[in-house]
Amino acid sequence: MISIIISSYNQTYYDRLKKNIEETIGVPYEMIQIWNPGLYSINEAYEMGLQKANFENLLFIHEDLEFLSRNWGVELMKSFKQEDVGLVGLAGSNYVPYAPMEWYVTDEHNFINIVHGLGTEKINLKNFDKDFQEILTLDGVFIFGKKEIFLEVGFDKSLKGFHAYDLSISLRTAMKYKNYVINTINIHHFSKGKPDLEWYNSTLYVRENFNWKFQHSKNNQVEKQVFKRFSEFTVKY
Repeated sequence: MISIIISSYNQTYYDRLKKNIEETIGVPYEMIQIWNPGLYSINEAYEMGLQKANFENLLFIHEDLEFLSRNWGVELMKSFKQEDVGLVGLAGSNYVPYAPMEWYVTDEHNFINIVHGLGTEKINLKNFDKDFQEILTLDGVFIFGKKEIFLEVGFDKSLKGFHAYDLSISLRTAMKYKNYVINTINIHHFSKGKPDLEWYNSTLYVRENFNWKFQHSKNNQVEKQVFKRFSEFTVKY
């Protein structure tokens, strides 16, 4: 029922996640490991997984996480009851600023359902109550959708590296469909991400190569905050 695709570089992480999924998913599934210790960009790896998938429902996830919910596959399939559903995730934003920036915008526009971090740094970032919240951009830790959507929109293989692929595919999908975050599936993600120079250049690439015109109203305060953050990264890099 669900093809789970992972760009993998750590066999210990993968094996641990494989066991966790077996114990928690609650629906028929297959796992597709694309062994990728820097061999391909994540877009290339995901495209390989897309072509190998046998089911019509695809889930692209990172391997450094743990599912905390039981029968989460049953909950995930409920997402197709939403209107014009494109992609579904566990974190995203409903605002696209003018300044180049990742999916994460500002607190009032971010919708997150993830436990992040390791050890004493672990923090529950859950901040919304609706079962499904419509958004535009998605965090790439967890991206779910119909195979036909991924085939139609496609992974941008000209975007190299391991960053901004989520921004690219979720925004291009949002041009035609509605993306959502789901509240009833809980995961613990062991990484906080790494906004390095590659991340900065990839984010710029995505924003320079697409022309998005979404219909939300402009929020000047949000635009100032995002531009300030973008400027700080520009100075840094």
